[in-house]
Amino acid sequence: MPKEISPALQKVSRMLNLVPYLSTHQNIALKELANRFDVSKKEILEDLNALWMCGLPGYTPLELIDLSFEDGFVSISNAEALQMPRSLTQPELMTLILGIGLILDAQELDDEQRQRINTLRDSLVALSSAKVSLTSNIDSGHRFVIKQAMDCRKALMISYHSPVRDTLTQRLVYPISLHVENGLEYLQASTADGVRSFRLDRMSAVQIADAKPIGVADTATRPAFRAKIELVRSDRRSAEAFGLSSGSSEMSKVFEVDCFSEEWLIRTVLSCAGAVELKEPLHLRAEIARWGGDLLESYAD
Repeated sequence: MPKEISPALQKVSRMLNLVPYLSTHQNIALKELANRFDVSKKEILEDLNALWMCGLPGYTPLELIDLSFEDGFVSISNAEALQMPRSLTQPELMTLILGIGLILDAQELDDEQRQRINTLRDSLVALSSAKVSLTSNIDSGHRFVIKQAMDCRKALMISYHSPVRDTLTQRLVYPISLHVENGLEYLQASTADGVRSFRLDRMSAVQIADAKPIGVADTATRPAFRAKIELVRSDRRSAEAFGLSSGSSEMSKVFEVDCFSEEWLIRTVLSCAGAVELKEPLHLRAEIARWGGDLLESYAD
C-alpha cells in the first residue's frame, strides 16, 4: 500500500488550491467549501485564517489576501497574483521528471506505488515541451563481456566503485547471472567472500580473467559480525540507517544489528552525528573515536 500523505503536506496542498478555487467560487457557503475539500468546518476555518498571512512581498494590508467569511459565506479579494491554478516552469518540470526517475531507480516500490509514480511522470512529461529521461550510465560493452564470460565459464576482473569505502577496487569474480531489480541492472557472481551482487553502472572496467576456479563459500546470508548500538536520541536518519521504525519502542533501547562491513558500520555511525553510540565491537568503537578525533582536528585547522 502507498504511504499516506502527512497531514502537514495535505494542509499545504489544500491551501495552495484554495485561492484559485475561491477566486472562481465567490460567496460559497463555508459548509459547502469544507465538503468540497473533504475536511471539517474547523479545518477549513484554520486554513482560511492562515491565508490571511499570504500575499505578495511587503506583507502590509495592501499586499496581503483579503478574506471574508464571518457570515458563513466565503469571498476573497486582492488575490489576483495567486488566483491562477498552480503551474510549473520548464526547468521545474524537467527537475521533477528527472527526480522521479531517480526515485524509480533507487527506491524499493511495490507495484501500486510504481504505477502511481509512473502516472505522475507521464503527466509531467505531457506538460513539458522538452523530452527528458534518466537512464543508468552503463557501458554496453561491459554487458557483452559479462555474457561472454558466462558462456565460456570464465572469471572476470572488474573495476568497481564501492559506495561503502568510496573507493575504486579491483574484484575477481565468477559471473552467475544478470538481473534487473528496481530498475537497476545487477551482476550476481561468486567471489572469495561468497555470492555477491554488483551494479553494472558502478563498473568502470570489465575484462575476462584467466584465473583458476576458487573455492567459494556461500556467505550471502551469513552475517560477518553483530554490532550493539544504542540510540541516544530519536532521529529519523539513524532509524532508517539501521532499519528501525521511527515510532518503534526500539528507539529508546540498545539493539543489535547484523553487519557485513566494518567500514559501513563506522561511516554510518559517524554520519548519525551523535544520535547513536556503538557499544560493541570494542575495537570499532575505538576506531570511531579515532575518526571523530581526526575530524575535529581538521575543523580546528
